[in-house]
Amino acid sequence: IPLSSLGKATLKPELANISRYNGQRVNTVQGFLTPGVLADKALTDFKQQLANATWQLPSGYSYEFGGEAEQKNNAIGGLISTVGVIAVLMVATLVLSLGSFRLTAVIGIVAIASFGLGLFSIWLFGYPFGFNPIIGTVGLIGVAINDSIVVLAAIQQHPVAKTGNKKAIREVVLHSTRHVIATTLTTAIGFVPLLLGGGEFWPPLAIVIAGGVIGATLLALYLIPAAYLIVVRQQRTKSLIQYDRQNTLVLDGEG
Repeated sequence: IPLSSLGKATLKPELANISRYNGQRVNTVQGFLTPGVLADKALTDFKQQLANATWQLPSGYSYEFGGEAEQKNNAIGGLISTVGVIAVLMVATLVLSLGSFRLTAVIGIVAIASFGLGLFSIWLFGYPFGFNPIIGTVGLIGVAINDSIVVLAAIQQHPVAKTGNKKAIREVVLHSTRHVIATTLTTAIGFVPLLLGGGEFWPPLAIVIAGGVIGATLLALYLIPAAYLIVVRQQRTKSLIQYDRQNTLVLDGEG
């Protein structure tokens, strides 16, 4: 089929533009993904092939990866820049609510552990750590510590359990188990539509939050009571030492 039968072709000159990125001349090379393939997975395979080829750029040239990789780096940089302010606000809120720096540190351990549980869930289901899991882990920390705060507050409100009585603490935890599990199930079930919807975009987000919340429930029911006992015993031991120091009689040689 001749081109003239499809339309009229004309040559139109245009002024050449020099593309620049961060003040430097740049040539952009684009790649298009096969449907159903995550950008992070494709980029990882490409980097591996590039490393195996032992290919090097000429002197004075460099390359950077944009797209999903660039957005991921920007997201991590934004989170790191605000993590100090967020941490201070969380610590202040927990200290005012719990009235103890040690108990606040226990909640902090749960937050860090829940972050690790979210990453473990991503690894377990074979998803790459891309942009969505990063956003999911940020939301996960706030949701995961809720169960631990519920259990810890219930122990502190009980007149006997707050003194470190093991039997009373066990009863309080058993009583709180129904509320903790109900909260966990409602949170995890809320992400089921994202999991059943398929695709490669939403499941990583749903898995990192649901998996982290389920793991954090076990921490709330087992770690929090044990940690509270340790904190109470340390405080009691410290109080006894101070009492002994204040009530010790020092006798001289003539006394």
